[in-house]
Amino acid sequence: MGQMLSFATRDAPVVVVDDDPSVRDALLLLLRIDGFEAKAFGDGESFFESLQSSTPACVILDLQLPGQSGLAVLKQLLDMRFAPPVFVISGQSDIAMAVEAMKLGAVDFLEKPFSAGVMIDRVREAVLVYRGSMVDRIDGLADFPGLALLTRRERDVLAQV
Repeated sequence: MGQMLSFATRDAPVVVVDDDPSVRDALLLLLRIDGFEAKAFGDGESFFESLQSSTPACVILDLQLPGQSGLAVLKQLLDMRFAPPVFVISGQSDIAMAVEAMKLGAVDFLEKPFSAGVMIDRVREAVLVYRGSMVDRIDGLADFPGLALLTRRERDVLAQV
């Protein structure tokens, strides 16, 4: 499964935004072992600077960040109409915070500590769904008569052609 994912995410990394270096390092290692390109940032400002040069395949966002909070980052992403999936993680959360994160566009909310297996499964699925939807948006493919019959992998290959 990792080879297919690295092909699908070849030019777009999964981005981790967390102020805790141990969490960043652990998530980067987990993602890279599974075949993803991965990058990490310690705050919202440096993450937004990176968006000027590239768009990630997925974002894992901590709610407790220095300066701009994770909810403020989510709000800004929503205002930008940011398309890639965003996962929210938090070690100090409550139901109201989780609901607010989902309203602001998060695809999932995971409490720390979370299972590495659960995290990688959810990221893998979200990236494949996002990549599949991006293929559908490529000029000319929306009118392709057999598009609905193609697997996600075949759509990925078609997008590269």
